[in-house]
Amino acid sequence: WALGHIHKRQVLSERDPWIIYPGNLQGRSAKPSEQGEKGALIVQVSDSGIEEPQFIPLDCVRFIENTLDISTLGDMSALQDAAAERLDELRVTHGDRGLIVRVVLRGRSQLHRDLARPGALDELTTALRHEVVGQLPVVWIESVRDESEAPIDREAIMARGDFAAELLRGIDSVRRDPEAL
Repeated sequence: WALGHIHKRQVLSERDPWIIYPGNLQGRSAKPSEQGEKGALIVQVSDSGIEEPQFIPLDCVRFIENTLDISTLGDMSALQDAAAERLDELRVTHGDRGLIVRVVLRGRSQLHRDLARPGALDELTTALRHEVVGQLPVVWIESVRDESEAPIDREAIMARGDFAAELLRGIDSVRRDPEAL
């Protein structure tokens, strides 16, 4: 059975019988079911039954969500450089396909404060779009999403003397004592 409507390719049953959602031929947006390789399944039928279906990518443009860990990056310039490097890697990984990329920033970093500044994500998106303009295959930055978190100042928490401070002291104590762990 090759079932339609579902845009994400899925194998529900292998052999006896094969039940597969082949997906669609071309992603149409950045939502999860539209991301990644899109194409068709070639199904060989013989006297002994159906052989394993073979996926053939046919998409011209691929929607990708790519996560970038910013926890080790010191400033916006380093972030822009790391993101540009990642975009180059994606271009190589996906061959001759055009890419529409959603960049998701994660990790605890001092950059969290910079990214929260009004207009910062728009500026970063524009800068990344300028980085890739004119390159082939085409890469378009759909958006940059900030899912980063502020860094934790352990010393400040320990100095508070509250439950969080006691919890950190307990964790540190267990880390030093394998028997307690």
